[in-house]
Amino acid sequence: MVLIKSLVVFIGIASVQAACVPKGYKQRSSRTSKTYNAVQATAVASNAYTGKSSSATIDRSTATASQPSATASSTSDYGPPQTPSSTTPANGSWWKPTLDTKLHYQLGKDFDLATDVKDGVTAYGIDGYVTTAEVVSSMRTKGLDAICYFSAGSSEKGRPDDGDIPSEAKGNVLDGWPDENWLDIRNTAVRNVMIERMKICKQKGFVAVDPDNVDGYSNKSGFDLTAADQLEYNKFLSDTAHGLGLGVGLKNSVAQIADLVDSFDFAI
Repeated sequence: MVLIKSLVVFIGIASVQAACVPKGYKQRSSRTSKTYNAVQATAVASNAYTGKSSSATIDRSTATASQPSATASSTSDYGPPQTPSSTTPANGSWWKPTLDTKLHYQLGKDFDLATDVKDGVTAYGIDGYVTTAEVVSSMRTKGLDAICYFSAGSSEKGRPDDGDIPSEAKGNVLDGWPDENWLDIRNTAVRNVMIERMKICKQKGFVAVDPDNVDGYSNKSGFDLTAADQLEYNKFLSDTAHGLGLGVGLKNSVAQIADLVDSFDFAI
C-alpha cells in the first residue's frame, strides 16, 4: 500500500526480528511486476522498543528483479481445506527468522526451484494460492523456508474463495488496485475465510504466513474502522497463525507496532 521511499531499517523490538523492504517497493500485490531479494539487517544493540526504528546495515548486493510469468494464474486454488491439529503449539515453537535471515520476496509468478533459488537466501515469501504443496515440500527438502502470502484486508477478484466473502463486507476499491476492495475486518465471514486460508497454508507445508493489507483503519476503506478494530483483527490473525504452528509477519500496520510487538514474529 505505502511506497517506501527510504532504506529499510531493522525494527528493534523483541519479537519482530527482520524488516525486509527494498527501497522504492510498493508493498502489497500478489501481482507485483518485480521480485526482490530481501535486504539483510544486522542485530541491533537493544531489542527494547524505543518508539523509533533502530539503525541497521543494509546489504543490497543480492537484489534482483524479474518480470512476472505470463502463465501465473490468479484462479489457482489453495486445495481442499484440512483442519489441522487442535493442539496449540507451545509458546514460541513456530518458525521465526534470525537477525541475519535473508528473504526473497516473489509475487506475481510461480516459484521455480530451478531458477528462483538465490545464493545465501533461505526464506521465501511466495503466493499461497499459486504455490503447490509439492513445490513447498521440495523447498523444505532443500532447507528453504516458505512464507505464505495472502491478502487479509482486501478481496481480490479471481481468487477461488472470493465468493465466500459477502458483498456487504467489501468496501472501497484500493488505490491503484482496481480488482481489490477493502474488507470489513469485523465481519465474521471475512474472518472465517482468513482462518481457512491459514489452514491451507499449513496444509501445504508453509512455515509462516504473510497477511497483507492489515491497515484498513488508516485508509479510505468505506467502513468506520478504528485503530482498536485493527489491533483486535491483527491479533486475531496472529493468534490463528500461532495456533496452527505458523510464524506470522506484520506488513503495512507499522504504526501499531508497539501494541503488536508480542503478537508478531517479524515485519515486512
